[in-house]
Amino acid sequence: MPPAPVPPYSPQQPWQPQLQPTTPKPRDLDWSGFPKFSGKEIYPGIGPDFMSWGQKFLTRLRAAQAMSRGNWTKDFRIMAFSGKLEGPALAFYDKMQSMWMAESGTGTHMLDRMLGFYSTKTPVTKAMELMSEPKPADKTWTEHFQYLVYVAEKSGCPEPFVLQCVCDSATSDTKKAMLTKLDKDRPDAMRHAWELVAFAIEYESSTGRGAGGRGGGSGGRGGNGGRGGQGGRGQGFVA
Repeated sequence: MPPAPVPPYSPQQPWQPQLQPTTPKPRDLDWSGFPKFSGKEIYPGIGPDFMSWGQKFLTRLRAAQAMSRGNWTKDFRIMAFSGKLEGPALAFYDKMQSMWMAESGTGTHMLDRMLGFYSTKTPVTKAMELMSEPKPADKTWTEHFQYLVYVAEKSGCPEPFVLQCVCDSATSDTKKAMLTKLDKDRPDAMRHAWELVAFAIEYESSTGRGAGGRGGGSGGRGGNGGRGGQGGRGQGFVA
């Protein structure tokens, strides 16, 4: 009797390996090079990006389970999660774990609770104020652009504002040169901003001009990230 035909692959129903429950080996829990989450802000005043870190953790968890050829139990998933925390974040998690376990006891629930605690959205007005500051003299154009993009994404600032800040943060001579290349009608503002950054790097290198911005002050990148509460629910994670 001929075998039954294999159903066609459907993008709406992606193929998933049918993994059996398994116990991970110690090396399966040791993710060499994976950054631990401490709750420390990447940039002062913007808050730690737990959502981005959590998504990377879940991606690595799926890969680790696939490599060990099985689905880990919730206890090992939680063990993997807690093992990737450190510092204040680990201390807070250890304090809240028993309460969160009583609520659900799944790994994604733990991530959601941590997200609720570390979910800090920077107000647009504050973000625009921070982004409008001069480029610090001790930062390269690449570092400054990364900062602008990060703050814009965390606060929801429009891409054209990033383009504006790239120009406004330059020295007067560099800004004058950048404005000759500026096209405000381009629809790809972020790409255009990066092109202007590359132009500024080349311009300042060829003319021997300083790498600093308009000068003055320490940049005012301060704040404590606005933490609070016991850890509510954020946007949520899907394992």
